[in-house]
Amino acid sequence: MRSLRRDRFRRFFLLLAAALGVVPAWSFAASVVLASGSMLTLAGAQHTVALKVNAAQGAALRQIAHGRPASLPGDSASYRSALLVLDDVELTAVGARGGYFYKIYLTPAGDARATEQQLAGTLGPFEIAAARKRGAASMSYSLGGALGSFGDGPVSPLAVTFQRAGSTGGGDGADAALIGIGSFRVELSTEAGN
Repeated sequence: MRSLRRDRFRRFFLLLAAALGVVPAWSFAASVVLASGSMLTLAGAQHTVALKVNAAQGAALRQIAHGRPASLPGDSASYRSALLVLDDVELTAVGARGGYFYKIYLTPAGDARATEQQLAGTLGPFEIAAARKRGAASMSYSLGGALGSFGDGPVSPLAVTFQRAGSTGGGDGADAALIGIGSFRVELSTEAGN
């Protein structure tokens, strides 16, 4: 929720700046959410969530994966990147002790073979603490490389897998809650990816 408010304020100020001639109008970025979920707790060795995207959205993801801008039916925007966004990310008391991190993989769920999984990024106490120090509770991962090796089959549902590496230590058990994520989403952006 905080992230949406921040985006609205950012857009308001960019629109105001453009109206005053301070920022060129072409510098506005737009995004569209393809799929989302809420309240995810990372505990244990692995957690997978499935996000449904329709055929047109899947085609746009493939196009972006091949380095080409994509559009969606009824939308005039030209999208250049895909992102996985995690909002309201927090560590539990056990999670704050460290000694672990999660690798984030992305696969078409219908074809979720271990060899097909593509690393989208990592998430752990260090990354979360660094983001919080900057005042951010959100983390985003460019999905361009992770989408690159998808075959020609259907994209939906899109499986996002969090695979733990390392141990939490402290004798709290392997399934202790470590990281809380308020909401997560896959989105397309008109800005170029990393």
